[in-house]
Amino acid sequence: MQSLSNGQKQPLSHLLGSQQQFEIRMQFQAPFVMDYSCFGLNEQAKLLHDDYMTFFNQPQSPHAEVCYQKNGQAESFKFDLTKIQAASPQRYVICATLDHPTAVISQVAQGKIELVNQGQVVAVYTFKPEQFAAEKAVMFVEVYQKSGVWRLGMIGQGFNGGLKALVEHFGGEVAQESAPVTPAPVASNIDLRKKLVLDKVAHQAPQLLDLTKKSLISLEKKNLLNLKARVGLVLDRSGSMFKQYQQGDVQKVIDRVLPLALNFDDDGSFECWAFGRNTVQLDDVSMKNVRDYTNRFQSGLAQLGCRSCGQL
Repeated sequence: MQSLSNGQKQPLSHLLGSQQQFEIRMQFQAPFVMDYSCFGLNEQAKLLHDDYMTFFNQPQSPHAEVCYQKNGQAESFKFDLTKIQAASPQRYVICATLDHPTAVISQVAQGKIELVNQGQVVAVYTFKPEQFAAEKAVMFVEVYQKSGVWRLGMIGQGFNGGLKALVEHFGGEVAQESAPVTPAPVASNIDLRKKLVLDKVAHQAPQLLDLTKKSLISLEKKNLLNLKARVGLVLDRSGSMFKQYQQGDVQKVIDRVLPLALNFDDDGSFECWAFGRNTVQLDDVSMKNVRDYTNRFQSGLAQLGCRSCGQL
């Protein structure tokens, strides 16, 4: 097993051979929560798109090149280089921020970062808190391609400004507080999650943007933005509901549930069932198919066999 240190860079093949799937695992002991993020960067070392910031609230990059996972006290990013596409980032940087208003990196008791190949630890980086002072965020590891070769680099660079400074360093934006106060990392995390959700909706389902903004405001007021839950919807497709489908009332309900799923559910979609004389599970609702969903899935609804359903 190889020991890694700050500034060290080498081809991944020296550690993994021909293996293209591997895991970078973080295990730290601290009196506060550490949040980990993986930024997918373009050639200018800026975030390619909000979808390429992989973390607990967005655990997978668009093509599953990088997937976040938590297992007990360990958190990890699993890489699959075979899924890297021409439009995918060619550089990924793993960072940590502190979920506490007064904590600093130097207060971390101990920690390590491991490179795991098929369950076997092949290299380890041992964290040294004495290398840091008042930093509230740190860039630890980068996985990048240079001259057609994927490489691993250990960075160990800290940021005094925490998550906000880190996101801005990579070209992203974090909503500003109206009052001139120093934002706590928790508030910045919330602002970032809202931005990610709104950017996704604006890009894939712009007709729901205003509704999503209102939903996020309501969730924030009720302190529910951090809630993780499985979202599902059951539709009554009996004959008595015919007018509600025809008038678009049921579609409005579906439109209102999707913003909740984008915030609560890890995959940004929700399961949908309908019942009449029989019960049938319909396609999951997502931003890709939410428009005109009730009319689009008449073939599925027809399986219910309910009388007086008619055609919508």
